[in-house]
This record gives sequence, structure tokens and C-alpha cells, in this order.
Amino acid sequence: MNKETVNGTVEIEIPDGFYVMSAEELRQAYQSEDPNRWGMRDKERHIIVTVMWKAYSVLPGLFLSDLKAVCKKNEHLSSKGYAGHGYRCDGFFSLSVDRQPAEGYRFSYRVEDVEQSAETILIRQGRTIYSVTFAGRTENKAADQEVFSGITAGIRYLS
Repeated sequence: MNKETVNGTVEIEIPDGFYVMSAEELRQAYQSEDPNRWGMRDKERHIIVTVMWKAYSVLPGLFLSDLKAVCKKNEHLSSKGYAGHGYRCDGFFSLSVDRQPAEGYRFSYRVEDVEQSAETILIRQGRTIYSVTFAGRTENKAADQEVFSGITAGIRYLS
């Protein structure tokens, strides 16, 4: 299994069958030029994993110590981003990533009449918040969950 360093501070394992998406693929998939996005994909299993990040200054960083509140805000932004795609929040959860607290939520939406299931986890590394989103077809949800859990378990902080 290969590993990739994202933004110089987070290491993520790339499972067999996945490849790192090019900037052009990310641009096409998300209709965005955001330079703070990294992704990998398994075309056979129809899974995409993306990592986005945003660094905050000291003052807002203090407010971001409540990761649950940040997660709820992120979910609200997701609901707006998936408006028109049948977005549905399926709940919030807490977990640990590399022995650090993390927060997440699960959601569903439709793309071209195909039901998608996804989950986003938020992790904090210093003054940077990382959003890791796993998305796949709902029909493969049980098998995909094992893949998502394996990737999450392999995330490491490098500093």
C-alpha cells in the first residue's frame, strides 16, 4: 500500500485499486479551482476520497477548538453545496484519528439518478482543519465502509 503526504502534515494510505487524482480530474469532479484539495479514486468500485484543508489565524483558531461545532457548520455548508441533489444528513459521530479527537457526519445525495452515500470527518492539525470525505454508491455502502474505515485508520499526523 502506497502513502501520500497531503499539505506536508498529514499522511494518508492509498489502498490497492486507488490512484491519486490529477488537478484536472479534481477540477472536473468538483467544478472548483481550489488549490487546497487532494483526492484519490477507485474507478472500479466508484469511490472517491478527497481531502480539503484550511489554515486559520490564531484568533479564529481559538474558536475552532470546538470541533463538534465546526463539524455542524461544515455539514450545513455541505447541505447547501448539494442542494438540488437530494441531500440528506444521516447523522453525526465522533472518532479518533491517529489518537486525536475527530468529528464526522454521514450524508446521502444523488448524482445522475445514482444514490450516493458519503461521510466527512474533520481533523485538526495545529491551526489547520482537514476535511476528509469518502463517497461511493449506496448499493456498495457496506463494502465501502470497510474501505473508508481502513483509510481512516491509516491517517497519520507528521508534525
